[in-house]
Amino acid sequence: MSHAAPTDLRIRRTHHFLQEAMIDLITEQGFESITVGDIAERAMINRATFYRHYQDKYDLVAKIFENTATHLVEQMQPMRKDGQQKSPEHPPEIWIQFFEHVAEHARLYRAMLGRNGSPWFAARMHEHTVKLTLEIEKHWKPQVEPGHHLDPAMPQDLPVT
Repeated sequence: MSHAAPTDLRIRRTHHFLQEAMIDLITEQGFESITVGDIAERAMINRATFYRHYQDKYDLVAKIFENTATHLVEQMQPMRKDGQQKSPEHPPEIWIQFFEHVAEHARLYRAMLGRNGSPWFAARMHEHTVKLTLEIEKHWKPQVEPGHHLDPAMPQDLPVT
């Protein structure tokens, strides 16, 4: 079944209930111990309804990540390439937008990245953040005199990975 912009209110409501159930259960008992039956029961739907929308709990987590990442990308403003002041005290707007997004979805990130969270989700989030960092690196470099470091203890070429 396609998950791209379901228009039927019942489908959107079912997806919402399943995602909320998954987040609650991860917080309470940890990702690994959750079963599809647990998710369906918490969302107050039949297991068959779950399987009409998702293949398994991993598919549900993948869709949660895809939806959240898509929301982040849609809300981010393009990076300005004008002569704005670039310094460590004035980070690129894209970082501000990123952390505002994380704050807006704090419950999700706390559950998925916390000690009971999904290792798969954590790995995808890490990849996404590295890509964002590399994109920012292309457009933003602090204005530092050649041969000087912002912090003498920091290596000149700090790896991103």
